[in-house]
Amino acid sequence: MGIIIRQSIKGTVVVYAGVALAFFINLYIFPLCFSLEQIGLLRVISELGVFIAGLAAVGMQTSAIIRFYPYFQDREKGNNGFFWLITLIPLAGFLLFVIGFYLFEDAFISIYKDDSPILTQYSYLLIPISFGIMLSTTYETYANANLRIVVP
Repeated sequence: MGIIIRQSIKGTVVVYAGVALAFFINLYIFPLCFSLEQIGLLRVISELGVFIAGLAAVGMQTSAIIRFYPYFQDREKGNNGFFWLITLIPLAGFLLFVIGFYLFEDAFISIYKDDSPILTQYSYLLIPISFGIMLSTTYETYANANLRIVVP
């Protein structure tokens, strides 16, 4: 069996298992454990985390990594510091975002005050959630660039 077929089968099994698990959790577990207001809060925080992670990574996620990795790749020298480059640039962008978030937190939260008033109590969660999403997306794309599709 070829490498591509084997990776495709592994990737398909992992994706379908993840979809089945998410379906079960969202349909059965969440309604038992959380109120509708809390479920809405989880959705808003996770969607804002994805949005913030994309902005804070300053373009060093999927397309930049996939496009420029072949230029850095070298069998003798490893990746010529590309791993640290794709780590430090998003971290610097995220640091700038955190500074801006704390400077303009009231203006940012006032946008969502009417639609999601409970978000103002949990706005401190946006920073760690978006940080985790940013790093996981960056490293997942790096693993894909190294042809390690199933690892993430």
